[in-house]
Amino acid sequence: MHFSTPILALALSAATSANPITQRSTLGSWAVTFKDAGYANGWKQQDLTANYTSDSYPAGIVSTCKWVSYPEGGQTDSLTCEGAEGFAYEYHLSKLSLQQSIELPNKATVFGTKDLVMVSDMVTGRVWTAKDVIEVTSATA
Repeated sequence: MHFSTPILALALSAATSANPITQRSTLGSWAVTFKDAGYANGWKQQDLTANYTSDSYPAGIVSTCKWVSYPEGGQTDSLTCEGAEGFAYEYHLSKLSLQQSIELPNKATVFGTKDLVMVSDMVTGRVWTAKDVIEVTSATA
């Protein structure tokens, strides 16, 4: 096939604009695995693993959290987190919000939020999971 120079230039321009390069946050990101489960008896559980990485933390800071609520069994809103101090999360509908205290390059708290695409386990329909990367969108000193 033979293309004229203007048509080839137009095709290349369209191809590059259709696939823009996504800039990563210079403040870092979390690789997350999140599970949300609930059953008819009122038992609910969320499991989160988040690995925060940045230029200052290339090996990552791993935090794991487990939230359980079972009003019928007398256990309401029990949250345990292990790993990094200063890590917290909030989940509402499909939106996962994270915050992490860091020391490098400067002491700060970083924040990120993303709507997760939750996938059903296809067995019970009551267990939903997501894996994603959440970029840091803001920080406070």
